[in-house]
Amino acid sequence: MRKTRFAYAVSACCAAWVLSSGDLRAESGMEIIKASGVSGGLIVQIGCDDPDVTVGLRANDVFLVHALDTDAARVAKAREHIKTRGLYGPVSADTFNGIDLPYAENLVNLVVIGDTECEIQDEEIMRVLAPGGVAVFLDRQTKINNRKWVKPWPEEIDEWTHYLYDSTGNAVSRDSEAGPPRSMRWVAAPLWPRSHEYTPSISALVTSGGHIFYIMDDGVRGLFDSRFPEEWAIYARDAFNGLLLWKRPFAEWGPSQWKASGHWSTPMSLPRRLVSTDDHVYVTLGYRAPVTVLDARTGDTIRVLEETSNTDELILSDSVLLARCRKNVPEYPKGATAWDVTVRWKKAADAPRVPPAAPGDETIVAVDAETGKVMWRKPESRIVTLSLAASDGRVCYHTFEDLVCLDLASGKELWREPSQAWPDLVGTGVTLVMYGDVVLTTSSEGLIARSAVTGKQLWRGPRIPRVAPRQPADLLVADGLVWSSLTPEMPMGTVPKQRMEAPRVTGKHVLGFDPVTGEVKKSVDIGQLMSIGHHVRCYRSKATQQYLLWPKRGIEFVDIRDGEGHMRCDWTRGECSYGVMPANGLLYVPPHPCVCYTGVALNGFNALAPGLETGNSKLETRNWEDQFARGPAFNQIGNRKSAIENLAAWPTYRHDPTRSGAANCDVPHDAGPLWEVNVGGRLTQPVVSDRRLFVASADEHTVHCLDQEDGGRLWTFTAGGRIDSSPTLHRGLVLFGCRDGWVYCLRASDGELAWRFRAAPSNRRIAAFGQLESPWGVHGSVLVVGDTVYFAAGRSSFLDGGIFLYGLNPLSGKIRYQAHLDGPWPDIDNDTGQPFHMEGAKTDVLVSDGRHLFMFHNKFDLELNQLKTVPRGAGGDRVIGLRLTSTSGLLDDTWHDRFYWFHNDLWPGSHFATRGPKSGQILVFDDKTTYGQRAFSVRERLSPKFTPGRDGYLLFADLGDTEALLPGNRSGRGTEYKPAKGPKWSTHVPIRALAMVLTRNALFLAGPPDAVPEKDPYAALEGRMGAALWAVSTEDGSKLVERRLDSPPVFDGMIAADGKLYVSTVDGRLLCLGSLP
Repeated sequence: MRKTRFAYAVSACCAAWVLSSGDLRAESGMEIIKASGVSGGLIVQIGCDDPDVTVGLRANDVFLVHALDTDAARVAKAREHIKTRGLYGPVSADTFNGIDLPYAENLVNLVVIGDTECEIQDEEIMRVLAPGGVAVFLDRQTKINNRKWVKPWPEEIDEWTHYLYDSTGNAVSRDSEAGPPRSMRWVAAPLWPRSHEYTPSISALVTSGGHIFYIMDDGVRGLFDSRFPEEWAIYARDAFNGLLLWKRPFAEWGPSQWKASGHWSTPMSLPRRLVSTDDHVYVTLGYRAPVTVLDARTGDTIRVLEETSNTDELILSDSVLLARCRKNVPEYPKGATAWDVTVRWKKAADAPRVPPAAPGDETIVAVDAETGKVMWRKPESRIVTLSLAASDGRVCYHTFEDLVCLDLASGKELWREPSQAWPDLVGTGVTLVMYGDVVLTTSSEGLIARSAVTGKQLWRGPRIPRVAPRQPADLLVADGLVWSSLTPEMPMGTVPKQRMEAPRVTGKHVLGFDPVTGEVKKSVDIGQLMSIGHHVRCYRSKATQQYLLWPKRGIEFVDIRDGEGHMRCDWTRGECSYGVMPANGLLYVPPHPCVCYTGVALNGFNALAPGLETGNSKLETRNWEDQFARGPAFNQIGNRKSAIENLAAWPTYRHDPTRSGAANCDVPHDAGPLWEVNVGGRLTQPVVSDRRLFVASADEHTVHCLDQEDGGRLWTFTAGGRIDSSPTLHRGLVLFGCRDGWVYCLRASDGELAWRFRAAPSNRRIAAFGQLESPWGVHGSVLVVGDTVYFAAGRSSFLDGGIFLYGLNPLSGKIRYQAHLDGPWPDIDNDTGQPFHMEGAKTDVLVSDGRHLFMFHNKFDLELNQLKTVPRGAGGDRVIGLRLTSTSGLLDDTWHDRFYWFHNDLWPGSHFATRGPKSGQILVFDDKTTYGQRAFSVRERLSPKFTPGRDGYLLFADLGDTEALLPGNRSGRGTEYKPAKGPKWSTHVPIRALAMVLTRNALFLAGPPDAVPEKDPYAALEGRMGAALWAVSTEDGSKLVERRLDSPPVFDGMIAADGKLYVSTVDGRLLCLGSLP
């Protein structure tokens, strides 16, 4: 395999190009980007010899720049230069081995290679480039004859341009790479949609041309309150790294338009309001709006198709845009609960009648996609929602009474055949798929195949039950055969007798029918693939040519080709109404609001890849020397311990290994400002010891050391990625994890590196929340218990080879203990699964009671042996041991309505703590009492609820021996915990306590006011009304002193040490408050 020394040479397969011979220093970044044709995404620069070029590559906010060099000194110089420009984070630099590019495959949009002595194989560059990505080779001596590569689009991957893949209505991709997920490619915000009790936050999602496009509400999480308007926009991200390319807000969308806000009260046509091509995006920018054509690269409007007003669905076939336009786009139908939307009847006479409609109530408008001119119109009395399809020059749809076929070019009616629909309140009574010369429908008449040429029936199959709430029956043509819902065959005209009965009695085989003859060609045994209980997810099935992606509890992959690759993925699921999207060799999973499988299920907007891929091949075989790097201070640190231990220090996240948030000092109730420093960036909670204060600027990858007395800057240290939480101080050392997959040990006195340890099994990067991270990132707050430092690397035990836990000697960095969490993977032949809980793991900041370590529901001894805990019911609650936990992670600052902190000996599983003891959005505690604030203290429908600006937030004190009881039946999710006895005290307060700290003489709270200004309802939540600092009596909850703060604290960003309060604020400042002179 040929290697290239990238000073001047390039592969012979590459096309040459020439840049202008102008100044390649001050403006070379912009020149390189312009000549490459790349409009956004991830840029990798090989060689840090000219930091101006590095900075220049960050032409605007749609670029993320990562510079690499083998020389540590050049990297350090580049980092300092980038910092002086205020760009560190979006632009960063790091070392590498000069051979392997530390990125997942298909991740990078532009690789810029200057004069460097690195030896990188051509294949390695092609591996990391995304399809359509560019590699540029610069000749700095002549400033001309620069060359580039463009990576071609692989034949193995496919796009997904419509809600149901394309215009045919057949939601089946030709992507041969997408499959059961085993690794993370990228993750983006938000962590959660708005609420389970509100309109789904994702309305539509498609992909083309290396981009994904979606419609999303980015309004406040956890509140379903009409005073807080939705913040709808259409978004464009890079499909292969998730970096945001553009965002275009729009109005007249959401519950205010269709007059219903429930999660199951969303118009079924919304996912069909968005279609894309390589160059264009077709979308309705309003619920009753015409189609707007956008530039796919910029989001700019190209034209508005005014004659498509009130478009309710749109598809694109052979450059003809077909819009289903309605005289009036209706509000959501009333008269039924979400569970009763699917109509059931015993005989035809009892079936509901479709309301009468006048001819012309609906019109199909055909528009030339190139010119925007109307080609023809076809009036119709009524069209079944989601039934419009087009293929091979024909257009088909269903009217509830007839199946109709038109000529695509002229709109001429080719045939019309009587066909009884399955009427319901939301108008989705038919599933229609066009495949070659066959039109397939399934409704109350059963599965029927007709000739696309004549409309005559070819064959009839069994009736396919509708199993997902509100969704039509699944009908998929994959690998040349017709497949349907994974449910028993049902006689025509029958329906389930009870709600959701069909998915509870799923069979063990799924049948594949010949689309032309109806003959059963394949029977696939699926064993115990589908977990028992609960209901099918609230979205349609999708498929590839090898897998059916069925949504029983998460995503069930049915291998219809080999029958050997079935996989149950209960640990990931898509957003209600939309679901998931297999495309570009990945599986796109939008954020969900579900509480099932808490502690294991992924959250966030995820792009998941099949197989394990690290570096050039599989996971490395490692030894300690491969993972460990000594720094200049390694031989200069000793077993240092203060002569007198400072008990009033705050040396770690939330003060101690239990994460109590309680300080060993008094603080004056009227503590006033002593000093403040503008550190900058998104700050972590600070830590203090030995007259030094440490805080991390998370997105700038930097630890800052300040003088505790006056805030004077002492030193900074920049790591290789985000530092998401506080460093840990131990015997003159600063220990912290990093999202680059490394753990760092610095000398506290001067910030010199003592050692660093790569916890990640491979040096690789993916994209996460707009920056680069390791798939095995480590939380900043490592845990020291005794003389061992513990941490976990990874995201999920089901991704990227799992989670790797370590216990190291903090002085030497030597491994004392290690553990590996992988899976557990389901045995689909024997394991039926569970409806609400499962074994497995996600990483979180570790917590310890001094004898054990805790991470969500997983428990370990101090040698990292995993200790078995047993669920007590279907909800997954189990006895773990007294400790602090969070059902969504201690660093989750979203305050979502379904997740909370819990100081108890229980893992709560999928149950709620709406009124439970020692639970809330933030907690602190000592040996006798737990103090906290709870926002969501009442229940509405299936979730807890809070109404801002009315009663305030509940501030409480619960005695430590108060048990959490789960009354009644614990077999389902959402059951509420109740206290065994009442609180020591409780009171409602008009302050949202984003930060809380317990001192020996008071409870301190800091946060914005509980206010909802009519003209600016988000003002308090978004920090525009400042904040208040309260001192509260621990005896009765009464307010002692109140002081105003100009900016709210970051979540959990206040500490107490040596008689003072230290507060990290959302505007990047660090405050010190104490006794005023």
